[in-house]
Amino acid sequence: MHSDNKSYASENNLYAVWLDSVGPDRIAVIAAVRELTGLPHGDAKALVDSAPVAIATEISKDTADRAKARLEQARAQASVRPS
Repeated sequence: MHSDNKSYASENNLYAVWLDSVGPDRIAVIAAVRELTGLPHGDAKALVDSAPVAIATEISKDTADRAKARLEQARAQASVRPS
């Protein structure tokens, strides 16, 4: 494992999308998580219920930004962080 994970991730352009807060429309957020991850409903629901949580890791910056935008469209709070 690399000694400085944040620096290593940034150098290799790997990012994670975090669901920081579900917001007012939990059902829409579950639907967005299903769309982004391909998980079945029960697994997506469990992931949403465990927020804050990483929805996707080790993805490109563009993919992470699109996933963040999709979560925000569902009125969740999300962030992109080095993976």
